[in-house]
Amino acid sequence: MAKASESDPAMPMLDHLADLSCKQRTQLPASLRFLNRVLVAAFCAVLLGLAFLPWQQFVTANGKVIAFNPLERSVVVEAPLDGRVLEVYVSEGQAVKQGQILCRLADNDPELLTNLQRQLSDLEEQRAAAAARLERIKGQVAQVEKAMPQAIAMAQKQLDAAEFTQKAAELQFERVKSLFEDSRGLASQRDFEVATMNRDKETAEVLKAEAALIKTELDNNAALESLNASMESARSDLKKVDKEANELRSKINQIGRLVVEAPRDGAIVRMQVNEGTFLKSGSPLCTIVPDTKNLVVEMWIDGNDMPLVRERLTDADGKVTRKGSIARLQFEGWPAIQFAGWPSVAIGTFGGEVIFVDKADNGKGMFRVLVEPVPDRITRFDGTEKVVNWPEAPVMRQGVLSQGWILLERVPLWFEMWRQINGFPPVISEDNPIVKQVKSK
Repeated sequence: MAKASESDPAMPMLDHLADLSCKQRTQLPASLRFLNRVLVAAFCAVLLGLAFLPWQQFVTANGKVIAFNPLERSVVVEAPLDGRVLEVYVSEGQAVKQGQILCRLADNDPELLTNLQRQLSDLEEQRAAAAARLERIKGQVAQVEKAMPQAIAMAQKQLDAAEFTQKAAELQFERVKSLFEDSRGLASQRDFEVATMNRDKETAEVLKAEAALIKTELDNNAALESLNASMESARSDLKKVDKEANELRSKINQIGRLVVEAPRDGAIVRMQVNEGTFLKSGSPLCTIVPDTKNLVVEMWIDGNDMPLVRERLTDADGKVTRKGSIARLQFEGWPAIQFAGWPSVAIGTFGGEVIFVDKADNGKGMFRVLVEPVPDRITRFDGTEKVVNWPEAPVMRQGVLSQGWILLERVPLWFEMWRQINGFPPVISEDNPIVKQVKSK
């Protein structure tokens, strides 16, 4: 092969660039530069548009589903006395009715029933004595009430007689005084002294009769009050004995039957004993979850977020005066896509309203929040409206975990980004009571 000449170009296809400068050789074509400008402008426009999109501020919280009525929450059935389990009539997952027998027990103390019956006999004797005492006091009250008007009337008569005698003595004193003062001396000094002494004596008798009348009234009232107090004490003792006797009868009946019954309708979720298990009084036998349809979500929020969450307020008539904060909820087992800032595009979440916020924390700075179901109303493409409620029992059960987003205020997306970067708190509306309190100061 012939050797290439040194003057021959190494790459003939780049000969047309030999006369161009470095800048001209690396510059993009005009069409590509135009496309770059268009893409950059579009990207900036998209960012600017996103910055002004509405964003819903929110507080994230976790919790679980519970019954709103405390009586409809899970109940632990306990052993009423020390004993041994003879028979178990239910199993886990079984539905039970109130009063249905759950298990039968045998007492460890064979003399317990005899001792309780002896105590009941003693209480019945105490009751008979208390009842007799009460009747005796009632008789005494009747006697005092009957004798009281007579005693007062007698004391009043004595007072009237004393006043009459005193008036006569006063007249006699005035007559003797006029005769004694007469210049003719029709009455002696002795007669005047006797008339004066009789007047003073009868005046003292009047005062004594008045005091006797007051004392009679006070003594009768005091005796009546004392008897009434004794009667109330006797009634209280009688009620106390009756209560103790009823408790003993109930315990005797329970020991005689030695059975444990379901306290309310529900389902057995946890059976903690078997036949032959020895128990102490108060030991758990099983757990019952009552039937309920009034479910709420119990969530816990941080103390920093608590002032921002509004609870529902009602007046004395139960009318809602202020609605609580709106919440979006996602339940365990229900697939969902949640856009906390855009609740309108959330999929698989359910609506709720905050109805209650605890007045105190749990000791760790967390506050309990109860969220009640609120149906979602969705407008379809054909213009019809669809109502979406929470899942119902038995699909939705107590204890299902939930994640919630409590919605606060709507702000532009740029403001939320700026707030997050600077670490500012969420916006609080003007009608929030905290804002009003601060402004009032």
